[in-house]
Amino acid sequence: KAGRPVVRIVTLVDEGIVPEGFATGFLVAEQLILTNYHVFRTADEARGTGAQFLYEHTDGGVRKGLIFELDPDRFFLNNKGFDYAFVAVKPKTRHGAELSQFMYLPLIGVKGKILKGDPINIIQHPEGMPKQYATVNNRLLDIRDDGFLIYETDTLVASSGSPAFNQHW
Repeated sequence: KAGRPVVRIVTLVDEGIVPEGFATGFLVAEQLILTNYHVFRTADEARGTGAQFLYEHTDGGVRKGLIFELDPDRFFLNNKGFDYAFVAVKPKTRHGAELSQFMYLPLIGVKGKILKGDPINIIQHPEGMPKQYATVNNRLLDIRDDGFLIYETDTLVASSGSPAFNQHW
């Protein structure tokens, strides 16, 4: 359930071409994804890209998923210091699939949701591959005074923008 709103961020390509994934993000509100600033330093960098939902392993193989175009002209907000980028997502795919079928992961501003030493779980698209869950050998190492969390987990390039969860998801 927690993985359904997690997307592989891809470059939009012509029909019949397999898109390349270069980061991870996740829906945090209706038609709004969150990823990292270093993924999208400007709104221009978000143009021509999409959020690919459901790109994951199934019993029958890798699911192709659904790609919704990002819409930075409608909404784009980022911050270099906090390394985040919010980008609007178009409500329908080119083929008419509705974004509303996906729930979102609301951001919860309450402190104390995780403590030093607790497990921290990551849902990611490492190296642009299908969705993976990093749920072992993960722990919160420190909570800095500026609010940043320092943790260890097994990730690779293109995991940038992945949501981090406490043990209760």
